[in-house]
Amino acid sequence: MSIYSSKKVVAIGGGHGLGRMLAALKDFGSNATGIVATTDNGGSTGRIRECQGGIAWGDTRNCINQLITDPSIGSMMFEYRFKGTGDLNGHNLGNLMLTALDNLSVRPLDAIELIRDLLKVDVNIIQCLSTLQISKHFR
Repeated sequence: MSIYSSKKVVAIGGGHGLGRMLAALKDFGSNATGIVATTDNGGSTGRIRECQGGIAWGDTRNCINQLITDPSIGSMMFEYRFKGTGDLNGHNLGNLMLTALDNLSVRPLDAIELIRDLLKVDVNIIQCLSTLQISKHFR
């Protein structure tokens, strides 16, 4: 019996660190779970949150991206970042897809499951549902 099938492992975090940790744990497959913080407020996610509020999907998207093992048109779309000078410039299509599912009232865990199935990602991803903003104050 391999360690990968006999143990369960959970990693909690956000940003690029959690994605890298989960990528290192991907051999655990569905025995690994990542719990993703919702503190992302930069780049595409920050612009979406500023425009309409809601869940910060960027760190979740990044974790899913790092767990893709079979590159496909679907994974290339999910990772695609728009270029140009218009409103879409800099937006990540994966963020927009997850936001669209949220706007369609798809439960966040179901949205993540749908994307995981589409991209053949085995590791479980759970998004913290409390949206928060981290700020700093200096005296």
